[in-house]
Amino acid sequence: MPQIAPLIRGYQIYAKPMHTPLTFKITTFRRECRHFRNLISVGDGEAERAASLRLQAPLGKGSLGGDGPLQRIKSVKLIELPTCQQLIVQHEMLQVRLPDVAAFGGCLDLKSRFPPNSSPNAAAK
Repeated sequence: MPQIAPLIRGYQIYAKPMHTPLTFKITTFRRECRHFRNLISVGDGEAERAASLRLQAPLGKGSLGGDGPLQRIKSVKLIELPTCQQLIVQHEMLQVRLPDVAAFGGCLDLKSRFPPNSSPNAAAK
């Protein structure tokens, strides 16, 4: 953790307005991600997933409202309010599958679904 602290300090923090979560996410994604060609959004929030999907549609010459090359925007939707066991399974699944998601040459919309009594080893299979 001490090695990551200086990196985290360099990130901007934005306060989300409670009444416009989707608009906020879209605006923030456009502003912060316009220089990246391969974006992966991982989280349990529906607003973040919806913003990622909205930004997959090209605007002008490239997606995210920019004039650069087309971007690959990928969304990995996790279970909302997971149990500790589900959280472990999701993290193990991400460790195994995130390299494949990153390497994929297009846009993706993925949702994690696990049986209620999933074992942590199930994600690696």
